Amino acid sequence: MHRAHRTPIAAAAAAVLASAAALLAAPAPGSAGPDALAIPGVGSVAPAFGLYPFQMEAVKGDSDRTAVELDRFCGIRAGTTRGVLLAFVDSSGLADLQAAAGWWRKWHKDGIEILGISLESNPAPFAQAIEKAGIKFPVLDDRLRIVAKRYGVAGSRMSFLLGRDCRVLGFSDRPLKQDEAALADALRALAEGELGAFSENPE
Repeated sequence: MHRAHRTPIAAAAAAVLASAAALLAAPAPGSAGPDALAIPGVGSVAPAFGLYPFQMEAVKGDSDRTAVELDRFCGIRAGTTRGVLLAFVDSSGLADLQAAAGWWRKWHKDGIEILGISLESNPAPFAQAIEKAGIKFPVLDDRLRIVAKRYGVAGSRMSFLLGRDCRVLGFSDRPLKQDEAALADALRALAEGELGAFSENPE
């Protein structure tokens, strides 16, 4: 698909993440891509949210389950977090979540957090597939697309890479598998401390 332009994942990280230029590839003009006016820009603080985890007891209507909030993972309560990957998906994105699971297993101990956000309006079958696939990081239920709208997500897939300060380092409207090399480089750099919070990097 033709791309209008390409931008590095963050200007300050170009030397570290040269291969990640494709991560911010813009959709072709007129394509059914994300809402560019609503997408949090690079360097901006990602919109806060709280969603219930996508697990079998949640699908069964357990009212006692606890919502997962973004600010548990980044911002003033970041703790040991070095970076967060948000992955908006529907049931066609199970392979993307499985790829992300590999990154989570490799770098979670080094401060990398991954949150899947499901856009499925009927979540039960997808929840079963996630359980069967053994996905260990939280996959959250956004069936009403409330959080998706805050992030300008118009289609079924979009991803955002956040620093430990919850500021946006990069985003993509393509499947995670398509950006696999760039994302792996970015997550490795965050895990190894080569790329810190956005505000820590000079322009």
